[in-house]
Amino acid sequence: MTQQEQGARRQEPAGTEAMDAYSLAVSSAAERVGPAVVRVETAGTARPQGRGRQRPGGPDSRGDQEQPSGQGSGVIFDSAGRVLTNEHVARGGRSLKVILPDGRTLPAAVEGADPRVDLAVLRVPDAGHTLPVAELNSALTGRSPPAS
Repeated sequence: MTQQEQGARRQEPAGTEAMDAYSLAVSSAAERVGPAVVRVETAGTARPQGRGRQRPGGPDSRGDQEQPSGQGSGVIFDSAGRVLTNEHVARGGRSLKVILPDGRTLPAAVEGADPRVDLAVLRVPDAGHTLPVAELNSALTGRSPPAS
């Protein structure tokens, strides 16, 4: 193989450096924010469907028990236990719960919502638990927030 062929072989395709920088930025942000990312589950009242034959143990035999009706993700963004999620995730459930990465499950309530932009803020009463909080400024910009 000639030196020119070896040199061409070592050159990376255009854009690879930019992708490496992007990948590094994304993985760095994920490391900083990841512990504060939660699963949000909603539960509503199950209503008997009344269609066809009911099977023992089937969906129609559960009565008015709370059944999972939706789920999504969110991020804890302050030490008061506020969670940013999508409005469509929080909409319509009788009860909300937040599942932390460590497996803890905590109740939540909608503090505010805007369906036009599909955002909602939930409040998780901390009840003595230490909650991980995402530093969104540093996660988005790669820089630490200014000192107060």
